[in-house]
Amino acid sequence: MLAGLPGAGKSTLAAALETRLGAITLSKDIVRAALFPAATLDYSEEQNDICMHAVYAAATYLSRSERAPEFILLDGRTFARSSHIAAATAAAERAGAGWRILLLQCSEETALERIRASRAIHPAQDRDEVLYQRVKAEFEPIRQPHLVLDTDQPLEQCAAQAVAYLTQDSQRS
Repeated sequence: MLAGLPGAGKSTLAAALETRLGAITLSKDIVRAALFPAATLDYSEEQNDICMHAVYAAATYLSRSERAPEFILLDGRTFARSSHIAAATAAAERAGAGWRILLLQCSEETALERIRASRAIHPAQDRDEVLYQRVKAEFEPIRQPHLVLDTDQPLEQCAAQAVAYLTQDSQRS
């Protein structure tokens, strides 16, 4: 799971990890864009949950397939609530897969700059300063083991730390 506030760099890190780990990324934002025509988008918790159920179903299928990737990255959800993390870990356990959490953090200035810069191209068109502040105010502490990555640091450094964490067998749940 790639957890963190909007603009923390979850999708950017996921793309970097795909090439380094031979991983695939399943993104709630991309699934939402595929499932819900623009006129029906409401970015509600219910719509987000529907998309995440689809992501978990796809992850389960992929983890059991003959061509299963070693790593499936879950992106597009902030995992700001303990219930979001519980749902993801339960889905992994039902699939017989291990799980890990990467918590991406950066300065507010960096996050808001990234949000403004990607506003026109990001699949989640509700990403703005208001969303950032709301999620920040509601973000619950992550109680499960996780790696904190400072994404104000260079992408290469963050990716290297993530790869080291994800490939350590002793950390797997």
